[in-house]
Amino acid sequence: MKSKYNRYIPTVIPLILIIFIMFTMSISIVHTGYIGIPVLFGKVKGSYLEPGLNIHSPLSRVIELDLRTQKADETGIIPSKEMLNMTLKTSINFHIDKNKAMEIYSTVGTDYFEKLIDPHIRSSIREITSEYRAEQFFSSDRNQIQQRIEESLSQKLQQRGIIIESIMLKEVSPPALVIAAIEKKQAQQQEAEAMKFRLQSERLEAERKEIEAKGIQRFQEIVKQGIDTNLLAWKGIEATEMLAKSKNAKIVIIGNKGTNGMPLIIPTS
Repeated sequence: MKSKYNRYIPTVIPLILIIFIMFTMSISIVHTGYIGIPVLFGKVKGSYLEPGLNIHSPLSRVIELDLRTQKADETGIIPSKEMLNMTLKTSINFHIDKNKAMEIYSTVGTDYFEKLIDPHIRSSIREITSEYRAEQFFSSDRNQIQQRIEESLSQKLQQRGIIIESIMLKEVSPPALVIAAIEKKQAQQQEAEAMKFRLQSERLEAERKEIEAKGIQRFQEIVKQGIDTNLLAWKGIEATEMLAKSKNAKIVIIGNKGTNGMPLIIPTS
């Protein structure tokens, strides 16, 4: 005997299947580091979805935007203040402002880097670098150039929801003429430093010799003041006594020219 409920089976099973499908379509998983943007019939609806399991309208789809730090390497031709074209390689780190993610998607789309960030990077770099001479990119001014580009980009992009974390000028390739000029200037600076060192060494040596000469002069003055005829006579007597006490044969001549003559002892062997 057939159950009276059998007649409902053809209706219930499709209904359960539809409910299951609708429920499945209402669940989305947003990955860590991303934010979910619910889109219904081509328009952003509701608020953004946090990472994890989310339930939303089964008719909407979820677009994920990356909130993590992203890196972009840029290579381009830039002008210097002298209107010399140089090749500059730049590295930029940035991320999306979570609170403006939905606005970015609504006004720009997922290709926000090509449409929004990249044009501003090129514009800011050319704008700032054109104020500096080519040689300044190889001096301490390079940090200043880098900082100014970062500030310029931040002002332009932060209001659009792009946060610039850092900018690095990785490599600058100037024309051969500029390279030769920079090398020549560096050689001149090194030569000037070497000359300065030699002059300083010679000046110190001259000062040393002057001090030494003054010391010798002072010594001679002291010795001169302390030596008189009596001292010389006494030293002569001491020397005569030492010679007289020696065992060597000698001839002693008494007297010498002058009133203060000393005995003259001549060894014979």
